[in-house]
Amino acid sequence: MVLKLEKEKNRLFERIPCNCDVEVYNPVMYLKVSARAFNFSAEGLGILSDRAFALNDELEVKIRLSDKQSHVSQKAKVVWVKQEIPGLWRMGLKLLNLKLLNFAPLMEEKG
Repeated sequence: MVLKLEKEKNRLFERIPCNCDVEVYNPVMYLKVSARAFNFSAEGLGILSDRAFALNDELEVKIRLSDKQSHVSQKAKVVWVKQEIPGLWRMGLKLLNLKLLNFAPLMEEKG
């Protein structure tokens, strides 16, 4: 518990919980996967998927922010991968060349 609190305290950006549909595409492998975002921050996105991507894979993600909004497209890089249970993977993606204003509708929903 203390270790987790220390980790949270040392984070540069706050993690904001979310529950968004995400389409993840690996252009090298020509692989498209549906996933679920569970949190985001100013520089990253946490997702759950039935398919694991490799560390440092560069991906294209389309995030459906809400039923009222169209998707936001972003380039991302896999920075960590953890198997939760057989067939379910939790991954951390670093968003590359991020434009935070694209995420404004999600922030309004959470606010």
